[in-house]
Amino acid sequence: MRPNFALILSMEGIALLQRSAPGWSFVGEANPESPRLSEEMAALRRAADRLAPEGATFKVVVPNDQIRFVTIPAGVPDPKVRQKAIEDALDGATPYALDELAIDSTVSGETLQIAAVALETLQEADDFARGYGFKPVSFVALPEPRDFGGEPFFGTAHDVPDSAQVERDRIAMRITGRITPPPEDEPVGETAPEVADFLV
Repeated sequence: MRPNFALILSMEGIALLQRSAPGWSFVGEANPESPRLSEEMAALRRAADRLAPEGATFKVVVPNDQIRFVTIPAGVPDPKVRQKAIEDALDGATPYALDELAIDSTVSGETLQIAAVALETLQEADDFARGYGFKPVSFVALPEPRDFGGEPFFGTAHDVPDSAQVERDRIAMRITGRITPPPEDEPVGETAPEVADFLV
């Protein structure tokens, strides 16, 4: 399964993208500081349903300021050696123990690029998305190319069964257009849950 929508979280704005060919299409956005955040998020959620009546699935994009990017020499192409190098590079580089992090890495030429995020940050992102009706399938990032070649993948949501076989995207998202959802007749949504800590 490949999620057909991406929910991008950041203090600058919350954006909804739909997978298209090629790249991704911008659907709409919400302002995390708006007093009408609940209504804006509800409108985005309904837009996803109208654009994908067969079923909308979402990957959540974690803000880059919540991610620790580290670059080290790639070294020898041995999985165990590289895993040890990743652990050594992250040990003490964040306020978290290694088992409290979700970690991804990629090799770019002679460089090993590492991305790490706290599991509690993923939980906050999950809670935030679900609070507005977006049930996450997976968690990713949208880094600067110098920080990570491709799309860091931080795993699937806790309630996604193994049989679902969520497929990661190797290439970082690129917005190639804009899509307008079909018109709707239903009224705008209701009360907002509390904004997650990392969006405050």
